Order: sequence, then structure tokens, then C-alpha cells
Amino acid sequence: MRLLNVETRRLENFIQTGIEWSSYTILVTCTWPATRNFWLTKSEQEGYQHNWIGTCCIDKSSKVQVCYAYLSDVDGTGSDDPGHKSSSFRKSRWFTRGWTLQELLAPLEAVFLNRDWKEIGTRKSLGTIIAEVTGISAAALENPFVAQKMSWAALRKPTREEDRAYSLMGLFGVNMPLLYGEGSQKAFARLQREIMKQSTDDSIFAWSNLGIEHWVSCGKAGPAMDPGNPLTQFNDF
Repeated sequence: MRLLNVETRRLENFIQTGIEWSSYTILVTCTWPATRNFWLTKSEQEGYQHNWIGTCCIDKSSKVQVCYAYLSDVDGTGSDDPGHKSSSFRKSRWFTRGWTLQELLAPLEAVFLNRDWKEIGTRKSLGTIIAEVTGISAAALENPFVAQKMSWAALRKPTREEDRAYSLMGLFGVNMPLLYGEGSQKAFARLQREIMKQSTDDSIFAWSNLGIEHWVSCGKAGPAMDPGNPLTQFNDF
């Protein structure tokens, strides 16, 4: 795990040096900006000493406290109200990309920034809007079933179709080879097998019965994936 020190602006390798840390922030973005100084300064002001940058390392171990999502395609003039149905926030690619799902689910908090690095809001304050855009309610974000996570990923639009499955490895704490070209169905099948080795969440069997083709074709998570429904409702399948 390599983290960027906000004071020295240098990468520190925690595995090799044996340095211990308690928490850190991450910055994620659809289009990387020329400078990240604002993010580093903001993290320092919030009391965090280290940051994680996706292009510097890929490590799904997580003590991350806050995810700063820089949305380069969201208007920075201040006139863009996320509450409006036509707002650029609702149309941001961040909500449809494959790898950003884990950035929405994994951290304790997510802070959204527009193209001018102005804070739009947090996952909590924008919960209702995020639910309308993604179909993922605030309740589901707290403790989603395995099948819910997989159905949400199936509806994402990654550059490579297999990333719908590969992007979930960090959320489930599993590892498997990335075999681009195998297709989404085979990728999800392999992911299922890895998850079942360590999870007791029976909802994965609802996914097994339907598979990715169902979720992609219907274009929605389906009633049994709605938050608040007891696990027994998966028997309806």
C-alpha cells in the first residue's frame, strides 16, 4: 500500500517500511485534473496525513475514511443545482462507470466536488438524489446484500464489460485473475465462486438463479433487490 503524504508530497510504502496508519482519504475522478493541490490541502485541513491516489497504486485494503469524488463533468459556476432533474451532477459519468461503485460503497463518507473543486455535498446530504440517479437508496448503502452489490454492478457501463465483475473484488475482499475477453457472464461466475468461499450471505443464490443477462436486459435491480426487503423475499425467484 502506497499513500501520499500531504505534508511532504511523497509516496510512502507502508508494507515495506512498516509504518502504521489509522486512516486516510482517497481522491477519485473520471478525468484527472492537472493539479491535486486543492485536494491535498483540504485533506490536511481535515486532519488527514495520508491520501490514496488511484493512479499511484491499486490496493483494495481499506481504512479509508473519506472519498473525495472530483467530478470534472459537473458545472462549477454554482448555478447547477443537484436537485434539478437536468443538473450536470445527475448526468455525471461517475454514476455509471464500473470502478466508481466501490468508491460509493466502501468509504465511511463520500464528498462530491465539482470541476472547480467546490463541494457539492456528501453521500449523506445528497442521499435522496443519489438514490434517484443510481437506484441505490441511503438504507441500502449502509449494509447491502451480496446480490444487491452484484446487481448494481451489472447495470454499470465500464469501458470493458468484465469490469462489472472485477470492480467488485475489493468490496468482497476476494482476488482472482483479470481475464479480459472472457465476457461479463464468465467473470461474474468466477466472482461468485470466490465470494461463496468466504461469505454466508444467501442472497448470492438469487443472483446465481438470474445472472447478469437478466439485470442488464431488465435495466433495474428488481423488487427483491430493494432495500428494506427481508432476505426471505429472495425466495420469490
